[in-house]
Amino acid sequence: TLIQFLKQAGISTETIEHASVTTVEQMRGLNFSVKAAKNLFLKDRKKQFWLVCTMPNASIDLKQLGQMLKTLDLRLAKPEALREYLGVEPGSVTLFSLINDPDHQVTVVIDKALYKQSCIGFHPLRNDATTILATKDIPRFLARWGGTYQEVSFD
Repeated sequence: TLIQFLKQAGISTETIEHASVTTVEQMRGLNFSVKAAKNLFLKDRKKQFWLVCTMPNASIDLKQLGQMLKTLDLRLAKPEALREYLGVEPGSVTLFSLINDPDHQVTVVIDKALYKQSCIGFHPLRNDATTILATKDIPRFLARWGGTYQEVSFD
């Protein structure tokens, strides 16, 4: 489970239950004191999958992001691919869903702006709660997962 994975990685978290939210706009309506990340599950022309985690107010131009990542034709992946590769439903995309990708088929893109926050929230594999962790623990989480990730700046 997610909580076991986090504990094994030495990561402390706090989870807050709330109404189901599927968009950044709905999340803003909850008036949390901690920001929650925006997460996108994308696919490119070569059928490579990407999980992009960024600040909730970030504006992402998929063509420009594709150039940064040296790939073509980035677009939102279909819900079926989201379920297959990350084991979550649309509206529940989260960094934590990587625990459902033990074969490391997804490449992760982390916005460096996340690290300017002391803490950040992610859905805990469902969209009716938010799990908050220190941003310094994001690399620890990714190391425990073991797949490929890169950090970029969307500024």
